[in-house]
This record gives sequence, C-alpha cells and structure tokens, in this order.
Amino acid sequence: MKISWLPFSGLPIKEEKTCMKKLTFALMVALSLNMKAGTIKNSESIKVDDLKTVAFVQSGINEITLEFPFAKSTVTKVSDGVIGNVVMIDYCYSNYQRAEVFSQNTIDVQRFDALYAKFPSLKNQNIKYRMIGQKANSIEEAGKLFHGFKIYYQPAPTKEEMAKQVDMLDELVLGKKSGTKNTCEALSKIENKKLSTFSEAAIESADGLIVYRLDGSSVVLSTNVITRPDSVVSAVFNRNKKWKNMVILTDVTGSMYPYIGQVFQWYKLNSMNKKVKDFYFFNDGDNKTVKETGKVGGIYHVKAMAFDSVYNKAKLAMYKGGGGDCPENNVETMILAEKKCGDSATYVMIADNWATPRDMELLSKVKHPVKVIVCGATMGINIEYINLALKTKGSIHTIEKDINNLATLHEGEKITVGKQTFQLKGGIFIELHGV
Repeated sequence: MKISWLPFSGLPIKEEKTCMKKLTFALMVALSLNMKAGTIKNSESIKVDDLKTVAFVQSGINEITLEFPFAKSTVTKVSDGVIGNVVMIDYCYSNYQRAEVFSQNTIDVQRFDALYAKFPSLKNQNIKYRMIGQKANSIEEAGKLFHGFKIYYQPAPTKEEMAKQVDMLDELVLGKKSGTKNTCEALSKIENKKLSTFSEAAIESADGLIVYRLDGSSVVLSTNVITRPDSVVSAVFNRNKKWKNMVILTDVTGSMYPYIGQVFQWYKLNSMNKKVKDFYFFNDGDNKTVKETGKVGGIYHVKAMAFDSVYNKAKLAMYKGGGGDCPENNVETMILAEKKCGDSATYVMIADNWATPRDMELLSKVKHPVKVIVCGATMGINIEYINLALKTKGSIHTIEKDINNLATLHEGEKITVGKQTFQLKGGIFIELHGV
C-alpha cells in the first residue's frame, strides 16, 4: 500500500478532453475537492488494492456509508444510523477510466455535494478525510468496488448512556457506583446542595493502571474503564506543578468521563493547596437541538470548594448534556469564565480532540491566554486547538510535552506534535504533509 500526503494548493484544475493518465489521479481529486467543495482542510491520499487493508476499526466507533455506482454521482444506498461525533470520513473511488474524455473533477464534486445534502452538518466541520483510490483494470472490476463515503462516528449518548458514563466516572474516581440516575435527577432539582460526603481515596499509579486504596484495600479498575483514554490530564498536571490560580474549563460531553476522572483524581489530592479558583463544566447546550453560536449554554460554574460540591456539579453537567452533535462551545465557556474570573486567573481548558469548537469566530473576544490540554489525540491532534492556543497567546499540552512558545513564533516557523508537523502561515497553523 502506498500512502502519500497531499497539501492543498487551492489551484484550479483544467478539465482535459484527453486521457490524463500521466496526471496523478489522487492529486486531481484533492485539488478539485479543495477548490469546489471548499471544506477539505485535512486530507490523506491513499492507493490500495483492497479496502480491507485500510479499514478503520475502533471500539465505540460506528459507520454510515453513502454509496454510488461506478462513474456516477447518484446515491444508490445509505446505511442506517444517526451521525454523532464524526471522527473521520473515507472517500472511496476507483482509478479506472473507461473513456478518453472523462471529468473525474465533476463526479467528485457532485458526490461531495450529495454527501453534504444528506448530512449538512458535515460541511463546516474540521474533519479528517482519507481519499482512497482502489485499483481496477476493467469496467467489470471497477463495478464490483465500493464507491462513496464511509463516515466514522462516535454515537451521541442517550440519557441512559450518560447515566452509565457518570456511574463509570464514580467507579473511576470513587471506586464505587452511586446509582447515577436517581442521584443526578436529585441534583437537577437542588443543584448545588450537598447530597453526600464521599470517602477520600489515595491514588497511585501502577503499570499504567489506576490503583485505589479504599479502607485499607486495593482495587484495580477493570480494563473496560481504562482502555480508551490516555493519561494526558494527569501527565500535564504532574509536569506543571507551578500552575496556580487556575480556572479549569472542562468538556463533559460524550465519552470524556475518563479525562474528567483524571481531573478529579488530581483535585482530590490538591484541593487543599488552593491551586484552583473555579471550575466550568460545559456540555454544549443541555441537549438542545437548535443552537445559536455564543448562546448555546449548558455551562456549569462552581467555585473550587469542597471536593463533593465540585464533583456533583460536574456530574450534573454530564447528565444534563450529552453533546448530540460534534462541535462544542469551548470559546463561549472561556468568554463567560473571563467575565467572572478576571485577569489574575490561569485558564486551563480540558478539550476533547474529537470535537472541534463550534465558536472559533468568537475567539477575538478572548483576552487571556488559554492552556489547552488535548484529550484523546492518539490519532493526531485537532489543529483547531493549536490555533485556539495560538490566537490567545496560550499553550498546547499533550501527553508527551508542553508547547509554551506559540506566541513567540514567527511566520514560516514550524512545530511538531506527535507525528504531525505544523507551519505558521498567515497568522494560523497549517498542517504539512509528507514532511
């Protein structure tokens, strides 16, 4: 399998009247989509003999397919499913041309138009696309191949599923379940009142697993609780012990509970040293179906006080949300926090790498640096969070390292995050492929 990364130049493609076999097919597709679809920012071009070699399989990820016939742009089949938090989209085509005169450009754009007509919310999201060209030597072979889109997504959790996630958070943080549904419904009614006092738990790390010592006994969490997350939140807080006067803004949508758990594991051990001033937990609108940028809501504020008061507020925010669509109201939350917490605070955002901020256009209203801890970036970091940190003169924090010099970088300079390389161009970072 040959993989090549293609940067988009935005240059137009001339539609040729003769066969263009000498022009790399993947490049033609990439350029045409960039020019006319206008939304493809992050794309990988792949040539394969069999789609099975690049199948994307990950626990908790579902797939919807949108299928077309060979050399046509009319949808013939759409699989069942309700798109939640989109992780990646594959555009699959065959590289066989049956006619001397052929405009792949036109078919590609029409197919993307069909995709966006069926799923309009995809058009304005910062989604990674893989352009997968399949080998075919005849019309018969091409006709047997899959042509269309494979949309990989994390399903939006229901109330029942969010209740289960809060239970898993309890197991992660407290070492026990608390009957989430009843507890959270009570919290919804009486909000900030203290319902119970939780026993303190000293927390250790052993071979990458979290070990709790409760009443003198040791409990190792079951593997299903710790398979998805990395330990990025714990790692960043442990590396940055000098951070103080923190205002911690935490995304509590979707499957963020393992990272929320890390926040509270850390806070349980540090609540007495007054490093944190305030917490903001945001869920992108309390499950609203209609959302106006800057007024989405679903933001829960609590002063850094007794552990159980803060923890109950986080569970309430989780239970009342769910994050039905992909983008989140990160910037709206930051603006609200600034108004209440002022200039002396250190703003730390616990962000979901799989969910792009819906309100980046409001970023000019943010007046303080944001330290962004990016959760779940095992497949690569979401460039929007790098640009959020850049625009606020803040910093990016991953499990491997802290990047604190964004504000001092000049045009053309590069940074590396994991296996990705980004370059500062025109005041924002763009990803460089094939570096």
